[in-house]
Amino acid sequence: MDLALFSKVVVGEWGFDVTWGNDLELSAVTLHRLALEQSGEVMLTQDFRKWMLSNNLSLSAAAVELGFSRRTITAYSSGAALIPKHVGLACRGWEYEHKGYTGHHA
Repeated sequence: MDLALFSKVVVGEWGFDVTWGNDLELSAVTLHRLALEQSGEVMLTQDFRKWMLSNNLSLSAAAVELGFSRRTITAYSSGAALIPKHVGLACRGWEYEHKGYTGHHA
């Protein structure tokens, strides 16, 4: 990491991004998404895709199983929409119900 370059960050001209010189910038939307992902408030797109793949679910099947429209599942799996934490929890619950749980119940 170039700490000297990193320390030169400034808010972009219109206030919707941060920039480092003329050739590096991050939009506010990207920064917000990164913050949500790192804090665990949203499910990562690649984790959602892995869930679908490991459970052999198509877009349509995932929509039916989770109770969402196919369009919503498409947006989640393509990264076009943030995946709320409750959807990630629903995916875990779905696996619990469909794959069984071999541990001890509290």
